[in-house]
Amino acid sequence: MLKRLEIDLRRRLNAPVSLASARAPLAEDQLDSNTRQRLTSFTTAARRNQWLRGRSALMAIAAKLDIEPRLAALNPPCPGISLTHGDKISIAAGINPAQGIGIDFESWRQIQAGLLRCFLTEAEQEQLTVPSNFTRLRLWTVKQALFKASSANRELRLTDFEIDEVAETTSRARNYGRANSELRCTSFMLRQGLLSIAIED
Repeated sequence: MLKRLEIDLRRRLNAPVSLASARAPLAEDQLDSNTRQRLTSFTTAARRNQWLRGRSALMAIAAKLDIEPRLAALNPPCPGISLTHGDKISIAAGINPAQGIGIDFESWRQIQAGLLRCFLTEAEQEQLTVPSNFTRLRLWTVKQALFKASSANRELRLTDFEIDEVAETTSRARNYGRANSELRCTSFMLRQGLLSIAIED
C-alpha cells in the first residue's frame, strides 16, 4: 500500500518524495548513547514504544534516501525528513536533495467546527460552506504538514499558512510568516485516518 501511495504522492507533488513506515519499535541495542539518553526521558512504556517506532521509521527513510543513518542526526527537525505517528504506526517522509518537507497523520476523530478559526485563515474559512468533519480533519492535517515543512517555523502559527484551494486534496499554499514562501500540499484518505504531506518550494 505504501508503494502505491508513494507513486501517487510523487505524481501529485511532482517531486521525488519517499515514504517509509514502521509498526514495530526499534530495538534498544541499536540506539547510540545520545538517543539512549533521550529514551530514558519518557515516563510511560507507550510513549517509549512510540518514540522507538519513530526511530525505526527514520532509519527506514534514511536507507531509502541513501543518507547517513545516524539516529542523532535524523532526530526531527531534520532537513529533508519529517515524521508523524498514528496509534500503531509511524510514517516518515523524505526528499533528496533535502528541502522543507512535512507529514502529518491523524486517526479518525471529531474536530469541532468552532476550532476552524484556530487554524484556518479568514480567506480559507470563506471558501467553506458547511465543512464536514472529514474536511475539518483533513485541513487540520494539511496545516500541520505545512507547518512542519517550513524550515523556519519557530515563531509561526498555523494561520500564517494559507491554502489556495481548501476543497481540493492537492493545492498550493503560502507561508505569509516567511516572505510569502510557496508550498505544495496533498492529502490521502487511509483506512485508519488522514495523511497529508507538504513540501516547501
